[in-house]
Amino acid sequence: MTEVAETVVSVKAAVDTAAPRVQSVTINQLVGYNMAWYRKLAGLTQEQFGRGLGGWTKVAVSAAERSWDGKRIRKFDADELVAIARVLEIPVPALFLPPVDAGTAVTYVLEEKPELEDQTLLTELLPSFLPSRDNQSPAADAFRKRLVALGASSLSEAGNWTALAEGIDVEPSEHDTQGPHRTALDPLIRERDELIRRIEDLRALEREYRSRLLAYMESQIVALRSEESSKARKFVLKKGSGGKYHFNLVAANGQVIATSETYQDKQSALRAIESVIFNASRAGIDDQAGE
Repeated sequence: MTEVAETVVSVKAAVDTAAPRVQSVTINQLVGYNMAWYRKLAGLTQEQFGRGLGGWTKVAVSAAERSWDGKRIRKFDADELVAIARVLEIPVPALFLPPVDAGTAVTYVLEEKPELEDQTLLTELLPSFLPSRDNQSPAADAFRKRLVALGASSLSEAGNWTALAEGIDVEPSEHDTQGPHRTALDPLIRERDELIRRIEDLRALEREYRSRLLAYMESQIVALRSEESSKARKFVLKKGSGGKYHFNLVAANGQVIATSETYQDKQSALRAIESVIFNASRAGIDDQAGE
């Protein structure tokens, strides 16, 4: 009996949706995207934002944000990154988060030197900006200790300012609503109200940042599970003893779900597999059983 030759063709399952398009971007483009995204979220115009950066014009801010389009990309230096983060009241790593549609509508890869064969996904950059327990190098360990110490100090200071702002009792009494008393209290009232407003703004930005980070992590988990599931499902292409080809659709547990008709050549069988993938992903159910 002629030995049956078997070729396994791994493909996405018939119900999988089309893969997202791939877009190559630079780190500077990513900063430009996030700068515009957070500026709009903060409710700042380009003129207001430029003044906060120490005199950037509206044209300069617009040009920096248009770096995302890829025509003329601004190269941001360290001083500018810190200034941008301070004006927007966000941590510097927030400027390096992938776009909100990363991993869903678009797969973003880091544009690197041509001689590098492997591409880096933007979603893989997170360990470069946040501490990771997996990295146990001496430098990483020292970084984590410094970060913890600095974070504890900052949290303590923020707590003191919050208590101060919420504990200031400067509401004027009826006796103080006129004359020099009112004149003296007005600046204190404005200062307290402004301090409370800024604290609330910081809390809102922190909640948004945490929510966006959580959504990113959840999307990565879903993507990993989908990838593992799609690897388990496959079409198995076989060549029979008569020289003709057919294929089986095999489930994740190894069970054969469906078997095709036979084809005279391998290319015809492969085209049939592609047709099943394309049409099954868009097919509905027409129940004509009459039951």
